[in-house]
Amino acid sequence: MMRGVARCRGRASEVQTTTCSPAFPSVQLISSLSNSTRILLAFTKLPSKKNPPITSYIMAPTWRIAMGCDEAGVSYKNAIKRDFESDSRVSEVIDVGSGETSDKTAYPTRAAAAARLVAEGKADRALLVCGTGLGVAIAANKIKGVRAVTAHDSFSVERSVLSNNAQVLCMGERVVGLELARRLAKEWLGYEFDENSASAKKVDEIDQLEA
Repeated sequence: MMRGVARCRGRASEVQTTTCSPAFPSVQLISSLSNSTRILLAFTKLPSKKNPPITSYIMAPTWRIAMGCDEAGVSYKNAIKRDFESDSRVSEVIDVGSGETSDKTAYPTRAAAAARLVAEGKADRALLVCGTGLGVAIAANKIKGVRAVTAHDSFSVERSVLSNNAQVLCMGERVVGLELARRLAKEWLGYEFDENSASAKKVDEIDQLEA
C-alpha cells in the first residue's frame, strides 16, 4: 500500500493505491482526490531490487458542468449533455433547462441560472446553447465573477480557457454543426487555466472592471 498527499487548486487530500500485481503495472488509477481531480500514478520504469520505482503523478481535472438553453438550443444541449454524462472527465452534470422545445423560458433566465451555479461554486463550468450563442453569453456575463464566451472553433475554445479563464462556453445551434459543437465541447474539457501564467494578471484586471 502506498500513501501520499496530493494538492490541487489549493486543497490537499490523502490518496492511496494498491499494487495490482507483482509485475507493477505501468499505470494505476488512484482513488479520487476530490470532485475536481483524478490522479494517475505512472511508473516510468519497472522496479527491481537495484532500481526502485520512479513514479510521477498526473493530475487530470474532472468537472461539475452546469448546462442550460432556451428552446432554440434544446437539441444540441441534450446531445452534448449525453456526451458529458459518459465522459470520465465530468463528475456531475447540472441541467437547468430547457428540456423540451415547448418550454419557452427566455434565454437570459437559463443563462443566469447556470452562471450563478458557477459563481456560487456549485459548478466548475457551464455550457450554454441558444440560437446564436450570443444572447446566453451576454446574460451569463452579467453575473459577477463569471466570464462567458461564444466560440465555434477549436482555437477560440482553447484560448477562452488558457488566456481568459472563461468558465462558461456558449454556442449557437443555428450557427455551428452538431458534430463540430460536440467535438468542441469535448476539447473544452481538456483545458485548464494556469494561475501562474502571464494571462493571470490580465484576467485579474478583467475582474476588477466589475461594478
